[in-house]
Amino acid sequence: QFGVQADHCPWFIPLALIFCTAVLLAEYAKNGEGAGPAPTESCYYKFEVADHVFCAASFSMNPLFGPSYETLIEMGSVLGDKVIDEGEKYRLFTCMWLHGGAFHFLGNMLVLLQAGLDLERAHGALRVGTVYLLAGLVGAMASAAFSPHTSSVGASGAIFGLLGGCLGDLVQNWGLYTSPCGTMWKIVMNVAIQLVLGTMPNLDNFAHFFGFCMGFSTAMCVFIRDRMTSSGRLLSVKFHHRCIQFLAAVSSLALLVAGLAVIFGEKDAKELCSWCDSISCQPFPWGCSPAKGSCWWDCPPPQMLQRLDM
Repeated sequence: QFGVQADHCPWFIPLALIFCTAVLLAEYAKNGEGAGPAPTESCYYKFEVADHVFCAASFSMNPLFGPSYETLIEMGSVLGDKVIDEGEKYRLFTCMWLHGGAFHFLGNMLVLLQAGLDLERAHGALRVGTVYLLAGLVGAMASAAFSPHTSSVGASGAIFGLLGGCLGDLVQNWGLYTSPCGTMWKIVMNVAIQLVLGTMPNLDNFAHFFGFCMGFSTAMCVFIRDRMTSSGRLLSVKFHHRCIQFLAAVSSLALLVAGLAVIFGEKDAKELCSWCDSISCQPFPWGCSPAKGSCWWDCPPPQMLQRLDM
Protein backbone atom coordinates (compact mmCIF):
# COMPACT_ATOMS: atom_id res chain seq x y z
CA GLN A 1 0.00 0.00 0.00
CA PHE A 2 1.05 3.57 -0.63
CA GLY A 3 0.07 6.90 0.87
CA VAL A 4 -1.97 9.20 -1.32
CA GLN A 5 0.27 12.13 -2.16
CA ALA A 6 -1.06 15.24 -0.44
CA ASP A 7 0.45 18.64 -0.99
CA HIS A 8 -1.72 21.18 0.79
CA CYS A 9 -0.63 24.78 0.54
CA PRO A 10 0.32 25.89 4.08
CA TRP A 11 -1.37 29.03 5.33
CA PHE A 12 -2.18 28.41 9.01
CA ILE A 13 1.44 28.13 10.19
CA PRO A 14 2.61 31.21 8.20
CA LEU A 15 -0.41 33.11 9.53
CA ALA A 16 0.43 32.07 13.10
CA LEU A 17 4.01 33.31 12.54
CA ILE A 18 2.78 36.67 11.20
CA PHE A 19 0.30 37.07 14.06
CA CYS A 20 2.90 36.26 16.75
CA THR A 21 5.28 38.76 15.12
CA ALA A 22 2.62 41.49 15.15
CA VAL A 23 1.78 40.74 18.79
CA LEU A 24 5.46 40.93 19.78
CA LEU A 25 5.71 44.39 18.19
CA ALA A 26 2.53 45.38 20.03
CA GLU A 27 4.17 44.25 23.28
CA TYR A 28 7.12 46.57 22.68
CA ALA A 29 4.74 49.43 21.78
CA LYS A 30 2.62 48.85 24.88
CA ASN A 31 5.74 48.75 27.01
CA GLY A 32 6.79 52.12 25.59
CA GLU A 33 3.56 53.93 26.43
CA GLY A 34 4.22 56.87 28.71
CA ALA A 35 7.97 56.30 28.70
CA GLY A 36 10.05 59.34 29.53
CA PRO A 37 13.35 60.34 27.91
CA ALA A 38 15.44 58.65 30.62
CA PRO A 39 15.74 54.83 30.56
CA THR A 40 14.08 52.86 33.36
CA GLU A 41 14.23 49.20 34.35
CA SER A 42 10.90 48.49 32.62
CA CYS A 43 11.76 50.56 29.52
CA TYR A 44 15.52 50.43 29.12
CA TYR A 45 16.14 49.83 25.39
CA LYS A 46 14.11 52.30 23.33
CA PHE A 47 13.66 52.99 19.64
CA GLU A 48 11.16 55.21 17.87
CA VAL A 49 9.29 54.64 14.60
CA ALA A 50 6.99 57.38 13.29
CA ASP A 51 6.43 58.92 16.73
CA HIS A 52 5.73 55.51 18.27
CA VAL A 53 8.03 54.40 21.08
CA PHE A 54 8.99 50.73 21.27
CA CYS A 55 10.99 49.56 24.23
CA ALA A 56 12.26 46.48 26.03
CA ALA A 57 12.97 46.07 29.72
CA SER A 58 16.48 45.80 31.09
CA PHE A 59 18.10 42.38 31.04
CA SER A 60 18.03 42.31 34.83
CA MET A 61 14.23 42.49 34.65
CA ASN A 62 13.68 40.42 31.49
CA PRO A 63 16.72 38.56 30.09
CA LEU A 64 14.79 37.63 26.92
CA PHE A 65 14.84 41.20 25.52
CA GLY A 66 11.14 41.73 26.04
CA PRO A 67 8.63 43.88 27.87
CA SER A 68 8.11 44.13 31.59
CA TYR A 69 6.18 41.61 33.67
CA GLU A 70 3.36 44.14 34.18
CA THR A 71 2.99 44.73 30.44
CA LEU A 72 2.61 41.02 29.74
CA ILE A 73 0.01 40.72 32.49
CA GLU A 74 -1.90 43.65 31.02
CA MET A 75 -1.76 42.16 27.50
CA GLY A 76 -3.17 38.79 28.53
CA SER A 77 -0.61 36.37 29.95
CA VAL A 78 -2.18 33.36 31.63
CA LEU A 79 -2.31 33.75 35.40
CA GLY A 80 -4.37 31.22 37.29
CA ASP A 81 -5.52 33.64 39.96
CA LYS A 82 -7.06 35.90 37.31
CA VAL A 83 -8.36 33.08 35.09
CA ILE A 84 -10.02 30.99 37.80
CA ASP A 85 -10.82 33.48 40.59
CA GLU A 86 -11.50 36.64 38.57
CA GLY A 87 -13.12 35.03 35.51
CA GLU A 88 -10.65 36.31 32.90
CA LYS A 89 -10.96 33.21 30.68
CA TYR A 90 -9.73 35.08 27.60
CA ARG A 91 -6.19 34.71 28.94
CA LEU A 92 -6.29 31.03 27.99
CA PHE A 93 -6.24 32.13 24.33
CA THR A 94 -4.26 35.36 24.42
CA CYS A 95 -1.27 33.83 26.22
CA MET A 96 -0.39 31.53 23.31
CA TRP A 97 0.26 34.51 21.02
CA LEU A 98 2.36 36.49 23.50
CA HIS A 99 6.09 35.96 24.03
CA GLY A 100 8.44 36.94 26.81
CA GLY A 101 10.84 38.61 24.41
CA ALA A 102 12.72 38.37 21.13
CA PHE A 103 14.82 35.36 22.18
CA HIS A 104 11.75 33.45 23.36
CA PHE A 105 9.94 34.36 20.13
CA LEU A 106 12.78 33.25 17.83
CA GLY A 107 13.18 29.89 19.52
CA ASN A 108 9.46 29.13 19.36
CA MET A 109 9.01 30.27 15.78
CA LEU A 110 11.92 28.13 14.58
CA VAL A 111 10.28 24.99 15.97
CA LEU A 112 6.86 26.15 14.70
CA LEU A 113 8.15 26.31 11.13
CA GLN A 114 10.15 23.08 11.34
CA ALA A 115 7.33 20.95 12.76
CA GLY A 116 4.28 22.79 11.48
CA LEU A 117 4.95 23.27 7.77
CA ASP A 118 5.52 19.58 7.03
CA LEU A 119 2.42 18.58 8.97
CA GLU A 120 0.32 21.19 7.20
CA ARG A 121 1.52 20.11 3.76
CA ALA A 122 0.49 16.53 4.59
CA HIS A 123 -2.78 17.15 6.45
CA GLY A 124 -3.99 20.65 5.65
CA ALA A 125 -4.58 23.80 7.65
CA LEU A 126 -7.87 22.73 9.30
CA ARG A 127 -6.44 19.60 10.95
CA VAL A 128 -3.12 21.15 11.92
CA GLY A 129 -4.87 24.26 13.22
CA THR A 130 -7.16 22.08 15.35
CA VAL A 131 -4.17 20.29 16.89
CA TYR A 132 -2.31 23.57 17.47
CA LEU A 133 -5.17 25.46 19.09
CA LEU A 134 -6.43 22.60 21.27
CA ALA A 135 -2.90 21.86 22.50
CA GLY A 136 -2.34 25.53 23.27
CA LEU A 137 -5.66 25.74 25.13
CA VAL A 138 -5.04 22.63 27.24
CA GLY A 139 -1.47 23.74 27.95
CA ALA A 140 -2.74 27.12 29.15
CA MET A 141 -5.40 25.49 31.33
CA ALA A 142 -2.75 23.24 32.89
CA SER A 143 -0.52 26.22 33.59
CA ALA A 144 -3.36 28.15 35.21
CA ALA A 145 -4.47 25.15 37.25
CA PHE A 146 -1.14 23.87 38.57
CA SER A 147 0.75 27.16 38.85
CA PRO A 148 -1.97 29.72 39.65
CA HIS A 149 0.37 32.42 41.02
CA THR A 150 2.73 32.41 38.04
CA SER A 151 2.29 34.48 34.88
CA SER A 152 3.02 32.45 31.75
CA VAL A 153 3.24 33.39 28.08
CA GLY A 154 4.27 31.77 24.83
CA ALA A 155 3.22 29.41 22.07
CA SER A 156 5.20 26.57 23.67
CA GLY A 157 2.14 24.53 24.68
CA ALA A 158 0.76 24.69 21.14
CA ILE A 159 4.20 23.98 19.62
CA PHE A 160 4.68 20.96 21.88
CA GLY A 161 1.27 19.95 20.57
CA LEU A 162 2.73 19.97 17.05
CA LEU A 163 5.60 17.77 18.26
CA GLY A 164 2.97 15.44 19.72
CA GLY A 165 1.22 15.70 16.36
CA CYS A 166 4.37 14.47 14.62
CA LEU A 167 4.38 11.41 16.88
CA GLY A 168 0.64 10.85 16.41
CA ASP A 169 1.07 11.06 12.65
CA LEU A 170 3.81 8.43 12.87
CA VAL A 171 1.66 6.06 14.96
CA GLN A 172 -1.33 6.24 12.62
CA ASN A 173 0.71 6.11 9.42
CA TRP A 174 3.54 3.81 10.48
CA GLY A 175 3.63 1.77 7.29
CA LEU A 176 3.94 4.86 5.10
CA TYR A 177 7.25 5.98 6.62
CA THR A 178 10.48 4.73 5.05
CA SER A 179 12.20 4.49 8.45
CA PRO A 180 9.50 4.63 11.15
CA CYS A 181 11.71 3.38 14.02
CA GLY A 182 14.38 5.97 13.29
CA THR A 183 11.78 8.72 13.01
CA MET A 184 10.14 7.68 16.29
CA TRP A 185 13.52 7.66 18.04
CA LYS A 186 14.27 11.20 16.85
CA ILE A 187 10.88 12.55 17.93
CA VAL A 188 10.88 10.84 21.34
CA MET A 189 14.45 11.88 22.15
CA ASN A 190 13.80 15.47 21.08
CA VAL A 191 10.66 15.75 23.21
CA ALA A 192 12.25 13.96 26.18
CA ILE A 193 15.22 16.34 26.19
CA GLN A 194 12.93 19.36 25.96
CA LEU A 195 10.76 18.12 28.84
CA VAL A 196 13.80 17.44 31.01
CA LEU A 197 15.11 20.93 30.27
CA GLY A 198 11.64 22.16 31.19
CA THR A 199 12.32 21.29 34.84
CA MET A 200 14.63 24.32 34.98
CA PRO A 201 13.34 27.48 36.71
CA ASN A 202 11.08 29.89 34.80
CA LEU A 203 10.00 27.32 32.20
CA ASP A 204 6.33 26.38 32.03
CA ASN A 205 6.61 22.60 31.80
CA PHE A 206 2.93 22.19 32.66
CA ALA A 207 2.04 23.80 29.32
CA HIS A 208 4.76 21.81 27.55
CA PHE A 209 3.71 18.41 28.90
CA PHE A 210 -0.06 18.75 28.64
CA GLY A 211 0.21 20.52 25.27
CA PHE A 212 2.25 17.57 23.98
CA CYS A 213 -0.27 15.04 25.34
CA MET A 214 -3.20 16.89 23.78
CA GLY A 215 -1.39 17.26 20.45
CA PHE A 216 -0.49 13.57 20.43
CA SER A 217 -4.01 12.33 21.14
CA THR A 218 -5.73 14.83 18.83
CA ALA A 219 -3.34 14.00 15.99
CA MET A 220 -4.21 10.31 16.24
CA CYS A 221 -7.84 11.34 15.71
CA VAL A 222 -7.33 13.52 12.63
CA PHE A 223 -4.00 12.55 11.03
CA ILE A 224 -5.00 9.33 9.24
CA ARG A 225 -3.67 9.49 5.69
CA ASP A 226 -5.48 8.02 2.69
CA ARG A 227 -3.95 4.84 1.30
CA MET A 228 -4.11 3.17 -2.09
CA THR A 229 -2.89 0.00 -3.79
CA SER A 230 -0.20 -0.09 -6.49
CA SER A 231 -3.01 -0.10 -9.06
CA GLY A 232 -4.38 3.16 -7.68
CA ARG A 233 -7.41 1.78 -5.82
CA LEU A 234 -8.24 3.74 -2.66
CA LEU A 235 -8.23 1.60 0.50
CA SER A 236 -10.61 1.94 3.41
CA VAL A 237 -9.26 2.77 6.87
CA LYS A 238 -8.25 -0.38 8.75
CA PHE A 239 -9.90 -1.52 11.96
CA HIS A 240 -6.85 -0.97 14.18
CA HIS A 241 -6.59 2.64 12.95
CA ARG A 242 -10.21 3.19 13.96
CA CYS A 243 -9.55 1.65 17.39
CA ILE A 244 -6.59 3.96 17.96
CA GLN A 245 -8.66 6.87 16.71
CA PHE A 246 -11.46 6.06 19.17
CA LEU A 247 -9.13 5.71 22.17
CA ALA A 248 -7.35 8.93 21.20
CA ALA A 249 -10.66 10.78 20.93
CA VAL A 250 -11.63 9.59 24.43
CA SER A 251 -8.24 10.71 25.78
CA SER A 252 -8.51 14.13 24.13
CA LEU A 253 -12.02 14.63 25.48
CA ALA A 254 -10.92 13.56 28.97
CA LEU A 255 -8.05 16.08 28.96
CA LEU A 256 -10.34 18.85 27.76
CA VAL A 257 -13.11 18.04 30.26
CA ALA A 258 -10.63 17.81 33.15
CA GLY A 259 -9.21 21.21 32.24
CA LEU A 260 -12.65 22.78 31.95
CA ALA A 261 -13.69 21.24 35.29
CA VAL A 262 -10.76 22.99 36.99
CA ILE A 263 -11.14 26.31 35.19
CA PHE A 264 -14.95 26.62 35.33
CA GLY A 265 -15.81 24.27 38.18
CA GLU A 266 -14.61 23.71 41.71
CA LYS A 267 -12.22 20.85 41.04
CA ASP A 268 -8.73 21.02 42.52
CA ALA A 269 -6.13 20.23 39.84
CA LYS A 270 -3.92 18.44 42.37
CA GLU A 271 -6.78 16.11 43.28
CA LEU A 272 -7.09 15.10 39.63
CA CYS A 273 -3.31 14.63 39.25
CA SER A 274 -1.43 14.34 42.54
CA TRP A 275 1.93 13.63 40.86
CA CYS A 276 1.82 16.49 38.37
CA ASP A 277 3.89 18.83 40.56
CA SER A 278 6.92 16.74 39.60
CA ILE A 279 6.48 17.84 35.96
CA SER A 280 7.49 21.42 36.66
CA CYS A 281 10.62 22.98 38.13
CA GLN A 282 12.75 20.59 40.19
CA PRO A 283 16.05 21.22 42.01
CA PHE A 284 18.92 19.67 40.04
CA PRO A 285 20.67 17.24 40.26
CA TRP A 286 17.52 15.39 41.29
CA GLY A 287 17.61 14.41 44.93
CA CYS A 288 19.95 17.25 45.94
CA SER A 289 19.32 19.39 49.01
CA PRO A 290 18.78 23.13 48.38
CA ALA A 291 19.29 23.77 52.08
CA LYS A 292 22.81 22.33 51.87
CA GLY A 293 23.64 24.28 48.73
CA SER A 294 24.31 21.11 46.72
CA CYS A 295 21.96 21.96 43.85
CA TRP A 296 22.91 23.50 40.52
CA TRP A 297 19.63 25.40 40.65
CA ASP A 298 16.69 25.72 43.01
CA CYS A 299 13.10 26.64 42.27
CA PRO A 300 11.25 29.78 43.41
CA PRO A 301 8.39 29.17 45.86
CA PRO A 302 4.97 28.64 44.20
CA GLN A 303 3.46 31.61 46.05
CA MET A 304 6.00 34.02 44.55
CA LEU A 305 3.93 36.42 42.43
CA GLN A 306 6.60 38.23 40.40
CA ARG A 307 7.42 35.31 38.17
CA LEU A 308 7.17 34.85 34.44
CA ASP A 309 7.36 31.36 32.97
CA MET A 310 7.89 30.60 29.28
